[in-house]
Amino acid sequence: EYASIRFKKPVVLVGTKDNPIQLEGIWHSQEEIRIQGPYTGRGTLVSDKGIIVTGDLEPAGKSESHLLALVALEGAVEVLRSGQTKIKAGIYAREGLRGSKNGGVRLHGNLAVENLNRDQMPRVFECRFNPHLKNHTADNLFGSISRRVLSFRILSDQHESKASRRTSL
Repeated sequence: EYASIRFKKPVVLVGTKDNPIQLEGIWHSQEEIRIQGPYTGRGTLVSDKGIIVTGDLEPAGKSESHLLALVALEGAVEVLRSGQTKIKAGIYAREGLRGSKNGGVRLHGNLAVENLNRDQMPRVFECRFNPHLKNHTADNLFGSISRRVLSFRILSDQHESKASRRTSL
């Protein structure tokens, strides 16, 4: 009831450098959403099922005023592209993040899931917290990941210049 745009059928959103996706408000789909490309504005895409990312998903230009949130209420956020995919967005997916075993995801944002299945995630996953999303309490990852996985967390705002701490999960 709060959505500014509602879709009853599957939606495909493709932005280009010359014609980025123009976000504004809450867009809700009863079916899946497919998305890729540059975007502008501020928006939340909500799918009752799942969201499929078919290519890089980044703001057009360098402005920090462009923000995107992807919400998959009952499904997963799935990355179909093999190779490295860049996503600058906050993500909530009930059934986790899925991707190709030959792929990788570099997420600049927040990731919140209810069911995290590491076997279905992309082979390489990097998540860099985006402080502009304003939920500083979500600056931690909670979940169950295999003990064989080695991960680390950078303890500063400076990605390259500060030391990082490695922890074994």
